[in-house]
Amino acid sequence: MALSGEEIRRRLREFAAAWGGYAGTERSEAQTFLNDLVECYGTDRRAEGARFEERAGGGFMDLFWPGVCIVEMKRPSEARRLHEHREQMLGYWQSSGTPASPAPRYVVLCAFHRFEVWEPGAIYTEPRATFDLVELPDHLDALLFLAGRRPVFVHDQTEVTREAVALVTDVYRMLRERRAADLDVLRDFVLQSVWAMFAEDLAMLRRTCSPACSTASSPTPRGRAETTWGSSSRT
Repeated sequence: MALSGEEIRRRLREFAAAWGGYAGTERSEAQTFLNDLVECYGTDRRAEGARFEERAGGGFMDLFWPGVCIVEMKRPSEARRLHEHREQMLGYWQSSGTPASPAPRYVVLCAFHRFEVWEPGAIYTEPRATFDLVELPDHLDALLFLAGRRPVFVHDQTEVTREAVALVTDVYRMLRERRAADLDVLRDFVLQSVWAMFAEDLAMLRRTCSPACSTASSPTPRGRAETTWGSSSRT
């Protein structure tokens, strides 16, 4: 069962506290660190086929998860010099793909106390997100691919919010033009739908909101819209 956002955040707080004082080498604890990190997202690394020390481009990737991500680890003392290791990391990514198995979409460069999250196929020249270990619980969305979900990067949220507002406004306008229900019912329905979709993304609800929204946006009589709102509010 998928973990809720709050449960992932709770686990990441414990993870950050446990590793915050680590000052050892990369080799001695990198695999333990990565196992713990993946578990915070409710994922069994071995069951998902993610492998340690996979050969690529004349070297070895610290973690290779086919179709998902590559992680390159550095010792904690390199936390403020991660930019010096980007060429190596991107070289691994370039060498990891084949015609039958494309390179993973995401790459993480990590020095235990500092993270860079890359999506080289979309933006090759800079990371999509950077943050310190202590900030990880507040940036959990940037690593959601570890839970099998699409990550959200902070600088994407303004555009996503703008598009979402436009879509919700269009739904309300269409329902109003069809006189599907009284205006206060339509308003409450749209607000409840937005809440339900957020809750669904956080795994707080079963994935039942979308059918209700589709029913509401179809050309149904007034009574159908009010019935849809009533069933949604009871979910």
